[in-house]
Amino acid sequence: MIAKVWNRSWDLAVRAPAFKRWIVRQWYEYFSTLDRDGEIECMNFGYADDDAPRLTLLPQDEPQRFPLQMYHHLATQIDVRELDILEVGSGRGGGASYITRYLRPRTYTSIELAHRAVKFCQTHYQIPGLNFFQGDAEKIEFPDATFDVVVNVESSTHYGNIQKFFNETRRVLRPDGFLLYADTWYPHQIPMLHQQFTNAGLTLVKSHDLIPRVARAMELDDARKVALMHKYTPKFLHSAIVEFSGMRGSANYEQFRAGEVQYVCCVLQNQTPPRHAPESRVEQGEPMQVLELA
Repeated sequence: MIAKVWNRSWDLAVRAPAFKRWIVRQWYEYFSTLDRDGEIECMNFGYADDDAPRLTLLPQDEPQRFPLQMYHHLATQIDVRELDILEVGSGRGGGASYITRYLRPRTYTSIELAHRAVKFCQTHYQIPGLNFFQGDAEKIEFPDATFDVVVNVESSTHYGNIQKFFNETRRVLRPDGFLLYADTWYPHQIPMLHQQFTNAGLTLVKSHDLIPRVARAMELDDARKVALMHKYTPKFLHSAIVEFSGMRGSANYEQFRAGEVQYVCCVLQNQTPPRHAPESRVEQGEPMQVLELA
């Protein structure tokens, strides 16, 4: 019953941007009350590449391996050392913590709409150079040209107006700064996404589809998600949690496994045209098949 209500609410949200923002915010606020022990630091679907060397993690980070591997893959598309980074939609803050501790940017600023998630991050992470604030992706409250990099992981499709987010990203980026972007889209939506990049004045430097590696992570991380669900959530919410988290049997899991959607990983630059492509320190994956814009 709860899953049906969630699905119906989401269908309505797609057609009503203001409601879409509200329902996502309420879900994240409620979710923050469930994780009493702070075990859930990341909420993305994860990344797993069986052919790549195993990412070395500290023991305390091991439970979040697959979501953290997504952040590692995205953030190492360029060299972020000694750069000023803004993450928009930081969720539970695990990715921000990982990038700050392992990849050594100069500063890492994270904004998130859900108040309780921000409070969790401010209490849970005490890392020099890492700061969390409540903020709106469609109205970023920082001056022009403040950051070298903006990071956005599995957040943008929840926004009421994604074009405003891309416009704001371009505004707060310094000249030649980068947007490191990852989210799920249907293939027929890719031309629209690319047009929004162009409208905002962001140049697409490179992109690839991670769907096989995301689907693999969903498979490998399923047992952990199931255990957390049973530990923290009442039974009447289980169907909704299964869908939201992409567990086995969910529509998300089946779509990902069948390759019916694309998990878009993009590097964009505040420059037209770009003078150079950033050096990548990880494999590039399969080229993403992109439809030509009219």
